[in-house]
Amino acid sequence: MGSRGKQYIDKAQALKDFTDSLRSRGGPDYANGKLAIRQPSGHEEMEWKDYVRGKDLARFLKGKQEVLDAHTRPIEAGRTQDDQIHDFVTKLLEAKLLLPAERKFKKPKPGKKKLVKYPRTLDYAPNAGWSEDLFYCFSYDQPYGAWFYVGCVAVVLAVLGATLFPLAPYIVRLSVLYFLTGLLCLMLGTIGIRYVIWTVVWLTTGGHFWLLPNMMSEELPITQLFSPVTDWKPAGQDGNSSRNLALRGIVALLLAAAGYGLYAVGPDASTVKENISDARDSVLTYFDLMGGIKSGITSGSNTTDTDLNSTAASSSSSSSSTGQRSGGGVNGDKQQQQQQNNEDQGK
Repeated sequence: MGSRGKQYIDKAQALKDFTDSLRSRGGPDYANGKLAIRQPSGHEEMEWKDYVRGKDLARFLKGKQEVLDAHTRPIEAGRTQDDQIHDFVTKLLEAKLLLPAERKFKKPKPGKKKLVKYPRTLDYAPNAGWSEDLFYCFSYDQPYGAWFYVGCVAVVLAVLGATLFPLAPYIVRLSVLYFLTGLLCLMLGTIGIRYVIWTVVWLTTGGHFWLLPNMMSEELPITQLFSPVTDWKPAGQDGNSSRNLALRGIVALLLAAAGYGLYAVGPDASTVKENISDARDSVLTYFDLMGGIKSGITSGSNTTDTDLNSTAASSSSSSSSTGQRSGGGVNGDKQQQQQQNNEDQGK
């Protein structure tokens, strides 16, 4: 193989390595969706692919000037960085490392005002080139790293743990139950706090304040669900009729009436406490954990009762023995008296 062939292979491998880095930590945001590929027969096949938006890819490449200079002509008179990005992405497309695609559904969903940022379905556009308005799918699956195998082992251990959970020690089962219950309460509590804060802010100011605004999103990847932490839109920015003061007043009255009704017909604190305790006992009984708690609570009293029973039994035995000895003495005296009377009669 000549030096030119080796140089070509090295450049191809460098392009492959760079494409791999796009899905590593520090790369552009990407999502997963279905890519519709139309076959020559007219049949449409769906393949799940990771993809990146053209805008995000361009923003990422603008910070990789050394990569652009290594694979494209450098910037000169009449040539800009955008031209380098165009040439570099074109090389990735020619190498079949990326596949151009566009939205399958060009209009927003019913009830939505804007198109989603990351669509779930894309159409393969084989004749398209580079454009920031398109999407670019990775033509191959992401290489498996060490964490993938760690995750596989963790899944196997989790399945085994769930299977052997009924045989686990009592303290382990109780700890797992409390941990999962706490996690569920944390999730539901966070969702409830989000809506309470939004309602209070909206009623008082007419603006929209969200805690973890992307938490309930169905389009974003899981890595983006908890960022940003807050989002604020003052009244008058979105053109929503909910800013209307009369509407907010009506909603406030309805919430106040509902709160008063719940307070009026709701149980007292002792009843609520008793119901919570009954619910807890029901859950522990369902998972066969109530027996361990009862045995731990009553172990001290059981020991005391056993000692008292032993003492009572000992006292009873002593009394019986004393009674038997006393009975034996009386019977002996009677026998001696009878024998003495017989001797006197013989005389």
